[in-house]
Amino acid sequence: EKWSTEGVERLYDYLKRRWDVNYVSLRPSGGWSVIANDFFFPEPSNQLANKLERGLRSSGSSTTHFLQERMKYHNVPGVSIAVIKNGRLEIARGYGTERAGSQDPVMAFRTRFPIASMSKVVGAVGWTVLANSRSNLRLDDRLEQVVANFNLSNNSDFRRWYDAALRNDRRIRNITIRQLLSHTSGLNMHGLGQDPLNRVRDLDDLLMNGINPRVVLSNAPGSVWDYSGGGFTVAEALLEAITGQSAETYLKQNVFTPLGMFRSLCTPPTGAYYAVGHNASGNARSRGDCPGEFAGGVITTPWEYARFVLALMNDGKYGNRQVFPKASMDRVLTVNVRSVRSYSCSDSRCT
Repeated sequence: EKWSTEGVERLYDYLKRRWDVNYVSLRPSGGWSVIANDFFFPEPSNQLANKLERGLRSSGSSTTHFLQERMKYHNVPGVSIAVIKNGRLEIARGYGTERAGSQDPVMAFRTRFPIASMSKVVGAVGWTVLANSRSNLRLDDRLEQVVANFNLSNNSDFRRWYDAALRNDRRIRNITIRQLLSHTSGLNMHGLGQDPLNRVRDLDDLLMNGINPRVVLSNAPGSVWDYSGGGFTVAEALLEAITGQSAETYLKQNVFTPLGMFRSLCTPPTGAYYAVGHNASGNARSRGDCPGEFAGGVITTPWEYARFVLALMNDGKYGNRQVFPKASMDRVLTVNVRSVRSYSCSDSRCT
């Protein structure tokens, strides 16, 4: 009976679109799946999945599209989607393959993707957890105060950048940690883009050289909201100098592991279960190790990132556990913007 309703309706959709039906599978226990136009279509398990797979619409248009159609149109080999509904993870699904020409399928719970600037909120949570654990550290401390309160190594990436930047502009000392994490520090470097990213060697290179100019002040601290990957990169270097740990190790211990995000990391993995970006022509683009983990270097699955989002939505709780202090979540979600400078995100600077 189920095949005679959902399955037949789907086959009629394929015929209307003049698709080739390659394979139909009927399970004795009930259920079905179809391969059409070389795409695999599993049985929709619920209405939400059906809308995702078959009900995509452009803004202002009543025409619906199949997800796989849009993937083919835009030369996107693989997509992974997680949906939160009513405070819970409703579905997580993968479609297509990890890269063009690959036979490795995207698996919702295994395949990792670089999440670019969605890393910033992960770094911000890490920083608020650190501030909550140290009695002599507050988000409103100025860099000058932090340097005075902590015995930061002169050889640390942060201290090398800070000393050099201070010689050129004394206002650097007045930047607060909160400003670094809220795009109000006045520091430049909107984003790197993929190609320049592959030429950056490490965090020190990113801070001191960047994409010309290096990370410097472009506005007075606290004067305007101006999207700043440079601010998050400085925040990362400062956290490493204070804790003596790499940003990846710190995030793993204080964010990923407490949330059960065991597949999340910052160093590009080798082997299967890792999807790479593609250009508009559908060609895979190489991605080096992003030295700015806080600004754009986290690699995770949508399912694990959904766990992180749920913790944000629930005052630091995931399930019945208080994973992050509520005070830390309050700080992350506090509005810090007074004035905004808008930028188009249509060029290569965006990450």
